[in-house]
Amino acid sequence: LPSLLLQSLILLNIFLIYFFCHFINTPFQSSITMDPLPIIFDAGHHSVRIGLGGKRKPEIDMYHWYGCKDYPMSPQLSSADLSQKSVRPNARLKLPFKTAITVDDDEDIPMTVSNKRREVFFGSDALDSTNHGLGMYSFLENGIIQDYDFFETIIYYMYGQPGFGDSCEHNVFFTEPPWNTHENRKKIAEMMFETFDIPAIYFYKNAALAAFANGRTTGLVVDCGATHTSVIPVREGYCLQKGLISTPFGGDSVSALCAELMEKRQIKVTLPKEEVDKPFISKDFVEGLNSFAHWKNVENFKRNVLAIRSGEQPWCDVENTEKVDFDFLGSGTHSFGIERFQLGENMFSFPVSGATSALAVRTGGIWGSLKTSFGKVPSEWRQSLSNAIIITGGNSSIQGLDDRLLYELNKKKLRSTKLKVCIPPPQFCRSYSAFVGASLITRLVFILSLDVMENLWLHRRDYEEFGPLLLMHKCP
Repeated sequence: LPSLLLQSLILLNIFLIYFFCHFINTPFQSSITMDPLPIIFDAGHHSVRIGLGGKRKPEIDMYHWYGCKDYPMSPQLSSADLSQKSVRPNARLKLPFKTAITVDDDEDIPMTVSNKRREVFFGSDALDSTNHGLGMYSFLENGIIQDYDFFETIIYYMYGQPGFGDSCEHNVFFTEPPWNTHENRKKIAEMMFETFDIPAIYFYKNAALAAFANGRTTGLVVDCGATHTSVIPVREGYCLQKGLISTPFGGDSVSALCAELMEKRQIKVTLPKEEVDKPFISKDFVEGLNSFAHWKNVENFKRNVLAIRSGEQPWCDVENTEKVDFDFLGSGTHSFGIERFQLGENMFSFPVSGATSALAVRTGGIWGSLKTSFGKVPSEWRQSLSNAIIITGGNSSIQGLDDRLLYELNKKKLRSTKLKVCIPPPQFCRSYSAFVGASLITRLVFILSLDVMENLWLHRRDYEEFGPLLLMHKCP
């Protein structure tokens, strides 16, 4: 009960803090010298955001996947040589001697894995410039960490960046999806306490944090992510698992449809001829770069060309809308008319000629997920939930999605309840919603009593005495 009262007190202050920080237009960071701010680790479906609490945006924002490349071990290069970092050392990167790392600034440390040398590439610039014979992997699945070896590598990289300091100085705040398991929490806590010697840790559901970022503690959060589109009821800062609905149609599905359209129109993304003809560029290297360039072009096409029609607009009018041009790398400029509306229509489950909508029809789209989720929560909570329908996630930035959702909600209603959609301002990055919400919570360290916040963290002393089982009580 005391823990619930403390968290309720914090949630009541979120709304006031949010508007206070926005109206005075000053950064969250306090000028008062106090204990170091916590580090926030926000893993999404498409990227990973890492930064200090109290900031408006993360210092690190990178893809969740990475590339690996193995080389035979040189007889002249002994393990002793490697342990002394004899080849291109990087003092800032405090890495265990397990694998070699190449990051955006092209610094690397060769190390040994049995009789092979392995390089790992992560970050947009590193993958863009070194995608040559790489095996591509993701360390996340549905927003949950699966590859803990690479996760450990990212944490070492993080502590090597300016501003993050030593691991023993900062508490660490992890965002997590509502479907995260206690076993995953336990693994993360064990690594952070035993490997990195952090002082304290905390976990919070990303849907509730997205609500905080929009100035709400209660509402229906529509999370349009890369791998899934989910609807999560949030009441007074807590996710209601019973009403959680997640469908496997997300930004990656839309990207796949865009790639199919490009293939149908014989649009092939290639490097410029002057780049390919360089004598030092191999055929494998060109193929790797072309594949990565194609993926980036699909993402840019989706972001800049794709649109969702207004619900009131008939398809005959859509056919007459002005076409939009898009310049593809190595394939010239192409124009798109009705096709750019057909692909996005799959998110709302209407069968469309020329678009694959079977999956959307089966899942019911965004509207179907909202309706199902709403029907699963207790009737006495429905009115408060419907007063704040919060749209978040990178895939929600598709042009016209907000207006279409408003139209669908006003047309179909949710059991005669009054509906209100919370649409973030244009300058607000929806991919950062959970990070901003976590930043607001950590900001409370500077506004509320430090003793209040201290009771929320799982501290090292508690971990050593009770183990990770205490997480179930501390982090509901």
